[in-house]
Amino acid sequence: MIATNAGRFVDVRLSTERPMWPKLNPQPESELAAARLALHWAAQIPAAASSLVPAADDYTHTSLTWTNGSLVTSSLGDSRRRVALDLLGFAVELIDDEGPTQRLPLSGHTISSAVSWLSAHLGTELSLLPHELPEHPVGSGERFADPDPATLEALY
Repeated sequence: MIATNAGRFVDVRLSTERPMWPKLNPQPESELAAARLALHWAAQIPAAASSLVPAADDYTHTSLTWTNGSLVTSSLGDSRRRVALDLLGFAVELIDDEGPTQRLPLSGHTISSAVSWLSAHLGTELSLLPHELPEHPVGSGERFADPDPATLEALY
């Protein structure tokens, strides 16, 4: 028995039963790792547009911020346009204050074709930044695979 602050006694019994907790990430670890790596490579596409963001002394112009489920660049130049990687939709988007204006689902595209698409929509030639990334087929010119939505959701 445990006394409450009102002077009443409450019977408290300890249970040895395990609670029914839901699994947070039911996907196999290998699938999560593969999806995370694909997203890491996909993030290089909006990062290529950072050359259009006015330079900052602290290099924040090269950062991607987490906004509404996407990794988003700062505003490009004098415009309100930004480039985003929609994680759950596995797509690159051009966005403005109203939301997405152009969208490229990455499945079936190479990283080069995605950067070319972005270059065409921004009206300037872009290239990937010279980062060392873990090996992935996309880095060798392969196309992005169609990711499992449940796996992307688990990473979200």
